Amino acid sequence: MDPRLVEALEPVLRDARSTVGVVPEICDRSWADDPRPTWAGSDPVAPEQLWAEMHAPDGSIWGVWVLADDPPAERVVRAADQVQEWVVEQLWGLRRSTSWPGCPEHPDTHPLAPTLWDGVPVWACPRSGRVACEIGALGR
Repeated sequence: MDPRLVEALEPVLRDARSTVGVVPEICDRSWADDPRPTWAGSDPVAPEQLWAEMHAPDGSIWGVWVLADDPPAERVVRAADQVQEWVVEQLWGLRRSTSWPGCPEHPDTHPLAPTLWDGVPVWACPRSGRVACEIGALGR
């Protein structure tokens, strides 16, 4: 698997592992040989995408991707957004709270959102914009 994708996934997987214990199995998946276009409009100069698959215990498979040319912090935020969606779906299936990661400012109302703050990938309240912690630091 491309190390840029591994680097982007590692912080959010650490957060999931340390807070809810629900973590996808990440499998390398090359989309380079896929005949279908992977970018809207099939632009021949479209950004390179780095892909992998997230496998769930129920057998479902979700794609996860980042843009190769994005700065590392932006890749972490993009990966966190996708992994968060996967974790929420898994928690729903387990009949657990789907507010992951939970907002400390507004408990049990909504999850934190992955975003960039001053160039750092963070979990922040989508209502107030307040930063809860850096992505990868949940549960510390």
